[in-house]
Amino acid sequence: MVSKQTIESTRHSSRRGARWSGLFCVLLLALMGGNALAGGPQRAVSAATKQYPALRVMPLRSLEDLSSAQIEKLSKREQSDELIRRVLGPHGVSKKGLARASRRRQEIAAKGLEAVAPDTLNVLVVLIDFETDRSGTLTSVTEDGGFMCEGDSSIIFDPPPHDEHFFEAHIEGLGRFWSSMSRGRLVVNARLYPPADPQADRYPCNGISLSDIADYGPGPGGFWDLEHLIKLVQDMIKAADQASLDDPSVSLADFDFDNPNSYVIFAHAGGDLQSNLVWQPGQDGYSPNDIPTFFVQLGEDDVVQLESTDSVTGSQGLMTECSVIPESTTQDGLLGSIAAALYHEFGHALGLPDIYSTLTGLPT
Repeated sequence: MVSKQTIESTRHSSRRGARWSGLFCVLLLALMGGNALAGGPQRAVSAATKQYPALRVMPLRSLEDLSSAQIEKLSKREQSDELIRRVLGPHGVSKKGLARASRRRQEIAAKGLEAVAPDTLNVLVVLIDFETDRSGTLTSVTEDGGFMCEGDSSIIFDPPPHDEHFFEAHIEGLGRFWSSMSRGRLVVNARLYPPADPQADRYPCNGISLSDIADYGPGPGGFWDLEHLIKLVQDMIKAADQASLDDPSVSLADFDFDNPNSYVIFAHAGGDLQSNLVWQPGQDGYSPNDIPTFFVQLGEDDVVQLESTDSVTGSQGLMTECSVIPESTTQDGLLGSIAAALYHEFGHALGLPDIYSTLTGLPT
């Protein structure tokens, strides 16, 4: 039984039951350029990345610019967001990020900004797929449970294949974005795991596999609950930890709670729940098993003891927090890029709060 202390557990009553602070979903409706490389400081792209064409999106001036069908889609989107907020409650930020920011402010106050070297944050982006997908149309995951690996020219933003080059491009964009936002005071040192493996069955879109998304999702007529989300996160952490035991190049324990300049992001196969517009069972596009996008600060009883050891201290690791994002935010007629999810969630790793109401989704 999952502890009710999970997710920094302050309970709040609602007509759907309890809400817990700390675990939250980020509401992501962003029409960003064709990839994470659009925008930010201009510099050469490494040979390991692939640059996708950027498209110009005209700004929306008013609701009068929308057709009745577009207005209906936005209305359904707001209804789905409200359901997510009721279940998962208010948002939170990284304890490590808050502590790091506090130390940073003290150092700047003592030495002056120019005397303080830029911060470097080591980030591990872990790819998670599924061995099978018996959910069928109840999820946007591919039929075999893997990442989208077949090219599709009809997909405007984040076109497949979602392989190593795709995710490395987004990681490159993450670093550029936060370098720009921090005026060069933050350096993101990110790596993708696992690397593309020519021996893997799903190469070049291979990830670390969990059993089946249906083992976690709510199924027809259901909705994600806290217990299943915690189980999913724990299994992601455990699977990544086991994989790192066989790989001398990485140890998940080097990114755990006592490594203040580290962070873990899990990127999974399939879309996210926030991108869903169809909530009626039986309708085309109904996919309740899609995983929400969220940051999680695990409660005391739900942190994961790792088998891997810290390369500096030699002690076993303990994973307390991470983010979960999808491979795509485009579905049900809405267009989006995972750049929005990736950059936003990383902000919480830095200790930054949301600047909109996490209860209503409206600007503050």
